[in-house]
Amino acid sequence: MTKYLTLNAKMSASSSAPASKPENAISDEQYEVANTAAPPNLPFWSSAKNPTCAPQETLTADWTGTFGPQTLSVARIMYADQPAGTVTLACLNGGASTAVTVKPVANISDGYINWDLEKSGTTCTGITVTFTDLKANGASCSVSVSDIDAFPVLGSSGGSGGTTTMGGSGTKSDSGKVAVGSTFALVSTIFGALTLF
Repeated sequence: MTKYLTLNAKMSASSSAPASKPENAISDEQYEVANTAAPPNLPFWSSAKNPTCAPQETLTADWTGTFGPQTLSVARIMYADQPAGTVTLACLNGGASTAVTVKPVANISDGYINWDLEKSGTTCTGITVTFTDLKANGASCSVSVSDIDAFPVLGSSGGSGGTTTMGGSGTKSDSGKVAVGSTFALVSTIFGALTLF
């Protein structure tokens, strides 16, 4: 069974649009865990919409209280209707944040941006995704995420190793797929440094 570390994680963000909350980025996980189709039009997280682009926005998932330290195999995000130009990942441990050196990889087949952390031995109690190079969309500038996930290495408990466990069998909401499909070419262009497969 896939272990979603972000399920019931404490979520926070540097800013949120009115009626948007960071927990929206994990609202589909109960359906992914049950391997059932999520209802259409699930809410997603959006940073505050500003007339000028903020230097950065962050989205944090902290599972200290539910799972404690875990060695990660994969962390991933799926944009909603507004991607960012650059995205980086940091590992949280006891309140300290350490940047992850693994580069993100865009997966065209499922629309996720993945960090393959299994060989890095990264052990975390949470993750922070930082979005920079935000792009204006009309009269406002923001970033939005429909899904954030983190998966441990099987047998992970405070750093032990094992075989990868990763989700992907659950069905995403149609709204997330449409948003990713319509913006993925833009994301691919923006992430020119990413390896696409």
